[in-house]
Amino acid sequence: MRLRYAAATDVGLIRSGNEDSFIARDDLFVVCDGMGGARAGEVASATACETIGALDPGSAGREELNRIVFEANKAVIQKGAGDPQLQGMGTTMTAAFRTGPGSLALAHVGDSRAYLLRNQALHQLTQDHSLVGELVRQGRLTPEQAAVHPHRSVITRAIGIEPETLPDLFQLTLETGDRLLLCSDGLSGMVDDQAIERILGEGDDPAAVAAALVDAALQNGGEDNVTVVVVLAEEGEGSVGIPAGAGATETGAEESSGRGRGWGPGSAMPGGKHFREAGRRLRGGAAAVAGNVPGVRGTSPGGGSSGGRSGGRTLLIWGGAVLGALFLGVVAFAIFNSSVYYVGTQDGRVALFNGVPYRLFGAELYDVVEVTRAEYGAQPDHLQQRIASHELVSKEEGQRFIRQLFEQPATDGAPSTTLGAAGEGSTTTGLGGSGAAGLGTSTTRTEP
Repeated sequence: MRLRYAAATDVGLIRSGNEDSFIARDDLFVVCDGMGGARAGEVASATACETIGALDPGSAGREELNRIVFEANKAVIQKGAGDPQLQGMGTTMTAAFRTGPGSLALAHVGDSRAYLLRNQALHQLTQDHSLVGELVRQGRLTPEQAAVHPHRSVITRAIGIEPETLPDLFQLTLETGDRLLLCSDGLSGMVDDQAIERILGEGDDPAAVAAALVDAALQNGGEDNVTVVVVLAEEGEGSVGIPAGAGATETGAEESSGRGRGWGPGSAMPGGKHFREAGRRLRGGAAAVAGNVPGVRGTSPGGGSSGGRSGGRTLLIWGGAVLGALFLGVVAFAIFNSSVYYVGTQDGRVALFNGVPYRLFGAELYDVVEVTRAEYGAQPDHLQQRIASHELVSKEEGQRFIRQLFEQPATDGAPSTTLGAAGEGSTTTGLGGSGAAGLGTSTTRTEP
């Protein structure tokens, strides 16, 4: 069986840097989505890709896959321990290793995804290791509710967070005509599964398909970095594509903020300089997991079918370890709460808060950082919905969103306001710098 492949990545329309990394080569396909302050997410995802890129896919059995994930996890933790600015960084990882002419082994940690398009039907092979993913599997949320949940970005398992992180493992037997997609949540969070199914099935050029998927994410708001790797299975032998990733370092690493951490030639992707809001997309359609797709065998680290695993990072340990776990949980929550922000309202005006929008035993778990002169009631409906959702973001992202409010055209006869120097339009300083939501020219990487 012959594989034709291509990759594309874009910084998106909101974020200032691209923390995604990827590999696309004849025998290995990987997407990693980093997280952490400053450039830590970028470092975490690149470190994981570089470690995974050293694996010989021909030996990618269960034990070897567990070992390489362990090594990637250890490498990210060790790099973070050596630099205070990188501590606490982590990354998702979804990887496909070619183990035979028509077979792939997949390893997955986090909320990046692997999809399979077979007979024009889209199947989601991986389960999201996320808070809302767990709630959906427990029946407490519908997929539609999860798609707009304000805490949908909270993941429960990642590379670099805990000393031992076990991946979900799958064996995939390819059929002629199959199309495999690996992507960061910058695609799945912006584009619904019906649209992914349609775009993935159009055309025979993997580079054009990859570019179209990225462009769809940008057209729908581009709120996150978006990276895709597209693999087409055809009759024939070998693989066709320009290698891009940690396994092809001889071409040099791309450092541009608009590109993910990958290697190989890239081409420009049209993308506006200004924020585009297209409302919330509802996921749905691709409900199948690996155990329900013919030719796919999924196993969890515990040995059961991946379709029935509950996932999550929390383990209840009896005895004295329970108290230690509770203490660590309190400390971890305190650290988490101090690092997240959300945009809400204070006395009818748009404000930036530090923490989470809840009370615990009567105590507020948030603090007001700044209150702007922007009136909540004067904002367009779609922006009011974003503000009311209290989505957890970084401080930089919250401030950038507030700046965008002053660039919106006037509605209902209200006079428009333009943000001038840093901090104007706010009752306190701290906005830092001015400018539109656009963060330079959007770029992408494709391999013919």
